Amino acid sequence: MANLWHDVTPDRLKPEDFIAVIEIEKGSKSKYELDKETGFIILDRVLYTSTHYPANYGFIPRTYANDGDPLDVLVLCSEDLDPLTLVRCYPIGYISMLDGIKACVESGKTLKEMENELSKKAGDEGFYLEKDREYRSEHDVFEDYNEEERAHLFGKPPATVWENMCAIKNYPEKIAVLTTGNILKKEFIESFAKGALIRWQTELLNRIIPEYHKEICLMKKLHDDDNHTTHDAAMWEKIAAMRNTMAKDVTEQPSLFTMTREAFARGDFDAASNLQLEMAEIMQKLKAQYNEYQHNIID
Repeated sequence: MANLWHDVTPDRLKPEDFIAVIEIEKGSKSKYELDKETGFIILDRVLYTSTHYPANYGFIPRTYANDGDPLDVLVLCSEDLDPLTLVRCYPIGYISMLDGIKACVESGKTLKEMENELSKKAGDEGFYLEKDREYRSEHDVFEDYNEEERAHLFGKPPATVWENMCAIKNYPEKIAVLTTGNILKKEFIESFAKGALIRWQTELLNRIIPEYHKEICLMKKLHDDDNHTTHDAAMWEKIAAMRNTMAKDVTEQPSLFTMTREAFARGDFDAASNLQLEMAEIMQKLKAQYNEYQHNIID
């Protein structure tokens, strides 16, 4: 009987291109894992909290980690993949815990003391974790903290691909951790960043902006000039202004769409990133305003 852990041929497992076996589909609360004896998967437990798997989760055949299991892999895909599916993967990074393990071993701390490190408050000194951050909370972070408080206590997540890639330059000490032991070379990280920026540019120019444009074109004036309220006219004026800002070039000022294309053309990723955020904010307001406008038209 074939065993998926052992029987995938080595020529299908290269560092830059390999086959993975899916154990858990994205969004699942069922924790399956490899049954080493049979090569099938076995249900280990069902997660009882609101936690779920944010990506398809599996393992890389013919690998063996320090814990006696094959190497884990998170497979990013637009679709949920069924357990025991074989999927061809192209690695974009790996999660390193070496620095944390090393800090725990060298600290001489007890298990209880290391648990306390996770529960420390912002401003408390820790032996490993950042001083001004919190890492665990008994509160609902979305209900009990506003956006500014969340950013201060838990860190502000990057809003665009460019903001994410800037971390490679802004946090050299973290890159040093990733490249420890030369498992993940600096050239790999640079190649990943370059590829991510190309994909970001392609996504923004070829999908997001065309979708915005299509939505904007569907937002037509609905009221009759002879039969409308001043409220209708005022709302449409705001809608028209936002539509023009987003999509219509004028002599004095190019549209945000054009400005974004020009920013990419000159390699100004800072500007492209800021423009992406500005477009998203205006589109959110535009949709809400047009929805209100539509509902006020009764003829």
